[in-house]
Amino acid sequence: MDPSTTFHGTLTTPIGVVQLTASERGLTRLSISQESHIRERSNQHVSMAIDELTDYFNGELKQFTVALDLPTSPGFNLRVWQQLLNINYGETTSYGEVASLLNSPGASQAVGAANAANPIGIIIPCHRVIGSDGALTGYAWGIEAKRWLLLHERRFRAVPAGQLFS
Repeated sequence: MDPSTTFHGTLTTPIGVVQLTASERGLTRLSISQESHIRERSNQHVSMAIDELTDYFNGELKQFTVALDLPTSPGFNLRVWQQLLNINYGETTSYGEVASLLNSPGASQAVGAANAANPIGIIIPCHRVIGSDGALTGYAWGIEAKRWLLLHERRFRAVPAGQLFS
C-alpha cells in the first residue's frame, strides 16, 4: 500500500487505544495499544470506523458496516475472516465449528492461527471464537480484552448466563 494513501486514526476505549489504518478502499488494520503512537490523517473509512466503534462500545451498535480492505489473494486466513463476519453479536462459536463450516474439519489450529493474524479485530469478531469446552483461549490482545468484549456484548444482548463461555 502506498503510504501517501494510508489514513490513520485513534479511539480511546475501555480495552485500550484503538489504532485504525485505512486505504482509499476501506479499513485495513485495527490494533490496540496503551497510548497513541500515530499521527492522525483520517478519511471516510477511518471516520466511519471510529463512529461505529464508539457506538459499539456504548452498546448501541451490533453490526459493523464500515468497508474493509482485506488481502485479495484467496487463502485460508481470508476464508476464516469472512466466516467470522457471520458470527452474530453476543454469540460465540468454537475453532472446530469454524473449521467445519469451512469444510476443513480438523483445522482448528489453523483457524486459531488465522484468528491470531486477523488484521481488524473487533470488527472481524475473532473474540467470539472460544474453545470447544467453552473456555476462553488465545487472543492477540489478551484474554482479559477478550473476556471484556464478550461480557460487554452479553450485557447488551439478552443471553442466559453460561451460554457465552465458562
